[in-house]
Amino acid sequence: MTQKIDQVEVNQVNISKNRRRIFELDTTLQDNNFQTLNICAMIEENREAILKNYAATYVGNRQLINANRAMILKNRMTVLAELKTEGDVQANFKSSLMNQAAIEFMEVQAKLDISALEVSDLLSKANALLIDANMKIMAKNAELVEFNRKNTSMNTEIIEGGITVAKATPKTNTTRITSNAKRLDALEKLVNKEAVLIRTVAERVMLNRAKIEANAQEIQERRELIIENRISITKNRRRQNILSMVG
Repeated sequence: MTQKIDQVEVNQVNISKNRRRIFELDTTLQDNNFQTLNICAMIEENREAILKNYAATYVGNRQLINANRAMILKNRMTVLAELKTEGDVQANFKSSLMNQAAIEFMEVQAKLDISALEVSDLLSKANALLIDANMKIMAKNAELVEFNRKNTSMNTEIIEGGITVAKATPKTNTTRITSNAKRLDALEKLVNKEAVLIRTVAERVMLNRAKIEANAQEIQERRELIIENRISITKNRRRQNILSMVG
């Protein structure tokens, strides 16, 4: 009888130790969870900012640049077409200049298409990574659904009297207490690993944020240059000597 009482007291001490460890680990785990949620939020913000930059530079700046390029070529061909020539030498000079302009602008278009394909390849790889990320989320969701199902069943079993305290013994309690302590050991390692991963990912997120903001600034500055170019292009097109040529 004395041995049983001693075992009960030992169990009580170990339960108290486990409870304290659980409290301390829960505090760290909740902090980790908060930091994880913050990182997820920042990544989503970064993604939206990247897409905004993408739209501004690819749909916005690129289209404006192309519009300027088309107008420059049109101006060039208009001026060359209206050049007055005398004899075959001058005529050949005029024709070769027109061919040269056509070739230069076609070279730019070919290189532009290659660049667009390279960008598309990068975006395709990014899409593949997003698919992988979504698959990982789906797999974890499946695990969580199964966890909830099992624990709901356990709750039902407890409610219906399938698990009763009357069946408890010091030995079975000791087994569970020891198992809990071992699981806490493993959980501590997992929580510490999580904290290291949080720091690593957070640093990468902040580095990306800095690059995104720098890109946004550069995109805006380039937009201003594009607009300045357009002003010069339009000014050339309205020069009096050009108007007299086409008139």
